[in-house]
Amino acid sequence: MTPKNKQKIIIPIATAAFIAAGVAVYFLAKDAARPELPDEPAPENVPGNAEAGSESPAAEGKLSVEPLSDEEVELENPCIGDEGGHQWLDMGTRVRWAACNIGAASPRDHGDFYAWGEISAKETYDTDNSLTYGKRIGGIAGNAACDAARALWGGDWRLPTREECQELIDSCSWRWDGSGYEVTARNGNVLYLPAAGWHNMTSVQDAGDLGRYWTATPAGDEEAYALWINLHRRWLETFDRDTGYSIRPVLP
Repeated sequence: MTPKNKQKIIIPIATAAFIAAGVAVYFLAKDAARPELPDEPAPENVPGNAEAGSESPAAEGKLSVEPLSDEEVELENPCIGDEGGHQWLDMGTRVRWAACNIGAASPRDHGDFYAWGEISAKETYDTDNSLTYGKRIGGIAGNAACDAARALWGGDWRLPTREECQELIDSCSWRWDGSGYEVTARNGNVLYLPAAGWHNMTSVQDAGDLGRYWTATPAGDEEAYALWINLHRRWLETFDRDTGYSIRPVLP
């Protein structure tokens, strides 16, 4: 069987051009109907988001860290602070310890001496001018009438108790440096207790060899507990209230 002849469809050039133009108009109209989306802003303040042409510190394995101000350093380290203009240190005990003695300008400065239960330094220390010797008195911690730390520094500052001093002895490491103790807490803070000596009658004795620090805890009617430090040891003992010793305040 002879196959039928195939018919050729011939489209005039003008007609083809007209069809092509119609298709183009269709797609242009379709694109115009799409809503135009706003450009997304580049994220701001994102670490490692560097501008074009600049090197990102993160890409180099480095971080750009701005130095902290003094105020920020204090906030970053909750183990050190200031109360009423006096620095304190957290020594890992139930109370925070002042960095200096009362009357001292620096941690190694000896400061002033006080008879137990009195809030003023004196030139002479004896039983005749003692305000508490021979009197029945309870613990004086926080009593502004007889706690020199509360009276002179204000706020919540006070004398430490016997138990709080013992906790400092037991909780920290102690190193004698020839003129006092460097007391190091487990958190790394270092408290310095100078061997300021003690004031007996009209003169200071044993400065550089030993130090005695009053606690707020009485012992009987004539004595009170004090922290005693020297080259060989640190311990708590009772002493006559009329003698002048150092005071290292604490905060709750």
